[in-house]
Formats: sequence, structure tokens, C-alpha cells
Amino acid sequence: MRELFAVGCLLIGGWCLMRGLRSVLLGLRSRSWPEVNGVIRKAKVLTSRSSEGDDVSWQELEYTYSVGGRPYRGTRVRIGVPAKLASSGEPSQLFRRGERVPVYYSRSRPSVSALRRGTSPFVLITLITGGVVLWVGVGLLR
Repeated sequence: MRELFAVGCLLIGGWCLMRGLRSVLLGLRSRSWPEVNGVIRKAKVLTSRSSEGDDVSWQELEYTYSVGGRPYRGTRVRIGVPAKLASSGEPSQLFRRGERVPVYYSRSRPSVSALRRGTSPFVLITLITGGVVLWVGVGLLR
């Protein structure tokens, strides 16, 4: 049973690390992505209650843009940011439906885009979690 749990930790920890590293690399690449004009098509503010009983708001977004005459849609604000944390904050920071925004896209895969360049610090949570779970798995195998 212990070995099975250890293997599970190794798989989950490895997956978290790979996902985090992929986000870091993609975020670094996004710094040189070209920019096109896009339009916010959906900008809905959602609210839920946190475990402490506080209201937590975030914005569900969808934007459209075109590259080489081909239309695309995106939902990502920044690489490595969970959707619920993507654009919470002051009302002045929220996107508005119909608003024109710069969209940054991957030259090799124009369907991969973001409204902000770079990697979010939130990706560190994924990397740390993956490292700890992997460490636990290795420790269980000893």
C-alpha cells in the first residue's frame, strides 16, 4: 500500500512540475510574441464565497482576434494564472465587453494567446506543490 501511495505521489508531483515548467517556458516565450488588436466579447464578473466566508470575485473573459485573416478566440489573461485569479481586483482593472485590447499570440501556434506577457507568480504554487509531493513520494520509496 505504501508503494502505491508513493507511486501516486511521484506521478502527481511530476505532473505538477511539468505543468509548472511548461507555464514558465511559455510565459518566457510570450515576452517576444507579436501583438494584434482584439476585442473583449465576454466579460462577466463571477462571485463565490471563500472558505473564510468572504466574497471572492473574478472575471470570466473571452476575447477575439485575428492573425493572417483567420479568426481566433482566447480566454487567458496571463500564462500561469488560474481563471479564478486572472482578473480579480478593483473595478477599474476589469475588462469591459466591447473593449479593444492588445492580444499577444504565439507565432508557431496563433491559437495560443494572452492579454498580458510573461509568467504569473502563481505558477510558483504549482512548482512548489509538485516539488513537495514528489519529495514525499521519493521519501516513501526509501
